[in-house]
Amino acid sequence: MSEVPLHSPISFHGRVETRAITSRILQDNPLGDPSTREVPVYLPPDLAPDERLPTCFVLAGFTGRGQNYLETHPWKRSVAALYDEACAAGEAPRAILVFPDCFTSLGGSQYVNSSATGRYEDHITQEIVPWVDEHYPTLPGRRALCGKSSGGFGAMHLSMRHPALFPAVASISGDVGFEDVFPAELLACARGLLIRDQTPAEFLSSFRADPDLSGDAHAIINSLAMAACYSPAPETDLGFELPIDLQTGARNEAVWQRWLQFDPLRAIES
Repeated sequence: MSEVPLHSPISFHGRVETRAITSRILQDNPLGDPSTREVPVYLPPDLAPDERLPTCFVLAGFTGRGQNYLETHPWKRSVAALYDEACAAGEAPRAILVFPDCFTSLGGSQYVNSSATGRYEDHITQEIVPWVDEHYPTLPGRRALCGKSSGGFGAMHLSMRHPALFPAVASISGDVGFEDVFPAELLACARGLLIRDQTPAEFLSSFRADPDLSGDAHAIINSLAMAACYSPAPETDLGFELPIDLQTGARNEAVWQRWLQFDPLRAIES
């Protein structure tokens, strides 16, 4: 029987520093989520005292946060570890990697500003970026964004809105083409709530006590989180509106149009 090699998560050629950042912008956010976040930063090996490097901000997908890219499972190689190996072998350009934590109690922020979740776009652009430039040997203006799934969406969203800040971007399976991505997910959300005989508020209450993502639960929490990001409504009890009727599945066109404004296929036109 062949042996599966085990890799130590601490055997970096470079190093990872994890520091706590207390955000003024995220204080008193609507969900009561922590305003102090841990931000891992990867630095490549043999960093010279006068060396300055480009920076890449790596955004996590829905239900994830920056720490996910430091995966320590013995059978998996983390993003940080794979990049570290490539840098040590001279197979990748050297850069500083930053892994922001923009998780919310709904599962994610989509890296946007919303009255229902908090100002996560501002948190990255106005706090994380200056903090990295202050504490690490960055090259001015040499910044990139990348991410997968919701992180890929966040990379596209932030780079389009702040092209001077993030002149390079890569999206891996980012949320795009909302007309194809979300309709089935929203119907699964409605189905899951009907089966459970729960309102969205009742589901969120039970989910916080037991965050089980089995069955339609992932579709429910995902749909509620997207609504909190794309169609906030401070005047409502939940603080956001869904773009469908949960009893019939009929689309609320006015709310759906608010979602489409975030679709990178639409947003790139403006």
